[in-house]
Parts: sequence; structure tokens; C-alpha cells
Amino acid sequence: MTKPRTLALAVAAALAAATLTPAPAAAVDQRVGVGPGFYVAHRPPRPGAWLVVVLHSRGHDWREPAAQGWSALADTKGFTAVYPSSPDGSWNAGLCCPPASTLGRDDGLWLARVLADAKARYRPRYVAVAGVSNGAMMAEALVHRRPWLTGRVAVWAGAPEMTGGASPWAGRLLVLHGAGDTTVPWAGTPSAAWCSCAIRPAQATRTFLPAARVAGYLLGGYGHAPPTWWPARAWAFLSAP
Repeated sequence: MTKPRTLALAVAAALAAATLTPAPAAAVDQRVGVGPGFYVAHRPPRPGAWLVVVLHSRGHDWREPAAQGWSALADTKGFTAVYPSSPDGSWNAGLCCPPASTLGRDDGLWLARVLADAKARYRPRYVAVAGVSNGAMMAEALVHRRPWLTGRVAVWAGAPEMTGGASPWAGRLLVLHGAGDTTVPWAGTPSAAWCSCAIRPAQATRTFLPAARVAGYLLGGYGHAPPTWWPARAWAFLSAP
């Protein structure tokens, strides 16, 4: 028969062990300063091998992609989502968009620093970039000028606004565009009133990224705003073998 004192000690030890067992990890948003700006990294409960940088559209900040469902998807799929935040809600992708393009700010250089910091901090095996609207333009411009940063990009409602000639970037690019988009038309426009700038046709991407493997889709029934399934579709493309 077990003595009462021995039993009491065993129960106490079990309770202590239960107390010391860490609770399951929870998702967390980490704000990280890089130079004059910052990014927010959404770390899922069980981070995997992927890190996805998601660029917001003009007039928004890091909270936009999180609200679009990227954080929830990261929790499900296990990738780290990184949301750089523009200081004025715009990215200088070349021809578009003001005020960043008017200022001539080198957002590509800053985003390269963000990527370097995030890679050193979270140590992913794979890196991808996604973006919407002005963020989509910036994603294309980023790999156009710095092709070594990533080999996988997915964009919604973008346009090839980069400056310079053809780039050697030979990565995989998903281009999704709503047929009813009048803000960044698929066919482009010589002068968009909202930015006082030219918007190149989305199809012209191949002129600037001729070595890229581009999968482009013009989707009926959609306009400029991305649908709720956009993050999941982008992730499926970015993470495919």
C-alpha cells in the first residue's frame, strides 16, 4: 500500500510538472524597425520554412494585407508573413505611385533591407513576395531591379511600372487582374487621373521580365479590389513545388 506521504509527494510533483509545461505557442505580431521605417511580422504558432512579404496598396499600411486574410492564412499554413509599411502609404515602383514616385524615393533599396533583416531574424528556407495594386507594381519592380531577392512573386491588380530595360529575373510570377478594374486597367491608360501617371498594360510585364515564367489571368466579375480568396490562391502558387 502506498503511504499517504509518498502519495502526497507524487501528486505535488505531478502538479508541479503540469505547471512547468509551456502552453501551446500562439500567433504573434512583431514590429521591427529598419532604418527610417518598420515592418510587422506575423509569426504563426508553428512557423515553417516559408516567409512571404506582402506589400500593401496605395493609401494603406501594413494592416491592409493582415485584414485581407494573410495573417489567418499564415496561421493555417505555417509561414511567416512580413508586412512592410510605407511611410506615406505609397511605393515608388517607377511611373507610379505618388507621393513616393514624385519624391524619387528608393523603396526598392529599403525593401531589400527589410528582406535581409527578416531573413536573418527568422531564418526561412524560402522567400516569396506578393502585392496588391501599387504593392503589386512594387513587387514586380523589386525583382526587376534586384532579381536575387526572390524567385516567386504573386500580384493582384498590378502593372509593370518599373524603369529601365529588360531584367534577367527568371522566377515565377502569378498575375491576377479583374476585368472590370478601372483604377489600374488591364489594358493600361496613358494618364490615370488618380495618380496623374501612365499605367502600362499588365501584359507588358513580359517586356521587362522576359525570362520570367508568367501565369497571367484576366478574371471576369472582378474589379480593382482583391477577392477574399486572393491570399489562398497566391500562396498556392508561391509554395508550389
